[in-house]
Amino acid sequence: MVLKSLQPETMKELQNISMAVNLCKLITSISSFLKHDKGDDGGDSNSGSSFKLEKRELLLKLLRWKWKDAKGSVFNENYSYLIRHYVKVCDEPLTYMEEICNGPIQCIVQNGSNGDYPALNKMTVICFYRGFSEELNNIVKTKLSVSTRQIVNDEETTDDYLSQTHSALKVFQILNSFVKDFENRNFMMATIKYAKVFLEVFLKNVMPILDRTLRSHKQMVHGILKIAQQSTRSLQHLCSHTKVNKDVTMTTHVPALKKCLEAFVFRVKAVLAYNNCDSVFWIGNLKNRDLQGNEIQSQADTTVAEGEDEDETEEQEGEETMDDDGEEEEDECSESF
Repeated sequence: MVLKSLQPETMKELQNISMAVNLCKLITSISSFLKHDKGDDGGDSNSGSSFKLEKRELLLKLLRWKWKDAKGSVFNENYSYLIRHYVKVCDEPLTYMEEICNGPIQCIVQNGSNGDYPALNKMTVICFYRGFSEELNNIVKTKLSVSTRQIVNDEETTDDYLSQTHSALKVFQILNSFVKDFENRNFMMATIKYAKVFLEVFLKNVMPILDRTLRSHKQMVHGILKIAQQSTRSLQHLCSHTKVNKDVTMTTHVPALKKCLEAFVFRVKAVLAYNNCDSVFWIGNLKNRDLQGNEIQSQADTTVAEGEDEDETEEQEGEETMDDDGEEEEDECSESF
């Protein structure tokens, strides 16, 4: 009843998104107060479920509303707030995030617009990225933080855990892949920031579980590691792209991300070694590529190429320049490596 009384009769009563966010904050505060007042169980479980459902429906309406003030940093911050809180009240947050990434956001990539979320465009897509990334990292910190003993001793729990891990990594991979579609500074900075946090938490919470489950759940763990490899490779491309662009602010954050990527690679090797199958693992030097996957020519390669061009020019000149004895003049030359 409290939530229904607070909801506007029509969405037009909310003049801007700031009013909508303040309304949601008020509803959240009332919900927390009622839960605390009635105890941890929140009183009647049916009323609690009903309240959560009504809140979810309201948040979805707000996300799908065609806001007139849909631009600027203030709007983006408020829209990100609505996204985060909607994900929090979803029954299947990972499924929702994957559906949005493969649906409306893909429509933005391909067509520049979508029908379900009018406020979602190339300028506001970063709101979804930030909101999804924050909640994804929270899921890895909380839901995927369990004891190894609990996982190993319960087959059903193990299957559920690995399934959630696979879904989380799938969302992580899709989110990272968008950096090549929305190639702007803010998106790249956000990717570097949130990817680093995800990898750190994943290494701490998930990798010890994979140590103990690789033998018993080979296919599932193999699928998880394969998606992880694809995700980290796109991040490697981002690091190389950032270095080439020489953006001072971004390049200062790159070493920390690269350190996490390196730790991840060796931690995967440790998982395989723990299960006596490290022979299938090998480490090679990746070619530097930009966000589109095109190989980046290193400075050394450029120097060598220039040196070869100079040698060819000098050779042609030498054929034309002869001394009095009809012999070629000797030119001093050097090679660059």
